[in-house]
Amino acid sequence: MRAVWYPFEAETGYFYSGSSLGAKRILALGATYDVQSSYSTVAADLFVDQPLASGALTFQADWARLDGDDFLLSLPRQDTWLVEAAYYWKALRLGPYVQLASRSFAAEDASHRDEERMQAGLAWWIRGHVINLKGAWTRITADGSPDRDQAQLQLQVFWY
Repeated sequence: MRAVWYPFEAETGYFYSGSSLGAKRILALGATYDVQSSYSTVAADLFVDQPLASGALTFQADWARLDGDDFLLSLPRQDTWLVEAAYYWKALRLGPYVQLASRSFAAEDASHRDEERMQAGLAWWIRGHVINLKGAWTRITADGSPDRDQAQLQLQVFWY
C-alpha cells in the first residue's frame, strides 16, 4: 500500500517526476507498507521542488526498512536512507547536486556490510529532460572494505 499527500498539486505519474526545472511547485509526503508472507517493507519519503526567479531548488529524503525474513532469504533486514539536494540555474541550464545514501544491515556477516555513499555532481540540461548530460563523483565507504571512488558520466536522450 502506498499513500502520498500533495498539498499544492497532484502528480499524475506513478513515480516522482524529479526536478521540474522551475516549472512547478511540488511538495509530496509519502509512505509505503508492503507485506507478503513473512517479507515486509516500510518506507517514508519527502520530495520538494521549489521554483525560484533564478531557477529551482529540489530536495528529497527517503527511508526504507526491508526485511525478506524467511520468504526472501536473499533480502536481509536492512535500513536504507537517501538525502539529495539540487539547484537548477536557469540562465546557464546547470544543476549542481549532492546526495548522501546509506544502507545498514540488522545482522553483520561477511556477505552483508554496511555502506555509505556521498555523491556530488553537475547536470547540464541542454534541452531540459529531453537531452541532458550529467557527471558525478561518488565516495563509497563499506565496513570491512577499502574506500572506493566512482566517476560517472551520463548522456540522456529521449526520442519521441
